[in-house]
Amino acid sequence: MADDAAVEVAEALKDALNDGSWTQTFTAARVYDLTAELEDDETVHVDVAIRFDGGEIESRGTTENDIAVDIAVRKKCDCAVATLDALMLLIQEIKDDQIGERLSTATQGDAWCYAWDRNPAYYPKHIREFRQFTGMLTLRFKLARAIP
Repeated sequence: MADDAAVEVAEALKDALNDGSWTQTFTAARVYDLTAELEDDETVHVDVAIRFDGGEIESRGTTENDIAVDIAVRKKCDCAVATLDALMLLIQEIKDDQIGERLSTATQGDAWCYAWDRNPAYYPKHIREFRQFTGMLTLRFKLARAIP
């Protein structure tokens, strides 16, 4: 049985983030809930989750998947402007690092990051209610696959 293409792209992105060099220290994780309240700690959390997986048939033998992956940057913090600005900068760094790059998946081939979105850029409700920054970035990948 083949592995899920979207899961493989998310896993490859998580690995690429963990191999990168950033202004903030973190260990990225692949998760399914990006909006939970964090425990009381000062750790930067970078979480990766699949947003959607769609596509179309390109020819008799291939499809092109369009896979969107969300990245949440989260941290319990004092919510001072300088702290929030530094977390927004981390999101920008991640975007700049991945746009135009190719990720090698375990069994599905290479996925190319062709677009990004920051909607919402962050959750004001989390700042008010949780004293937590939650910033979002969506990266979109193209993945050509052979039809089984």
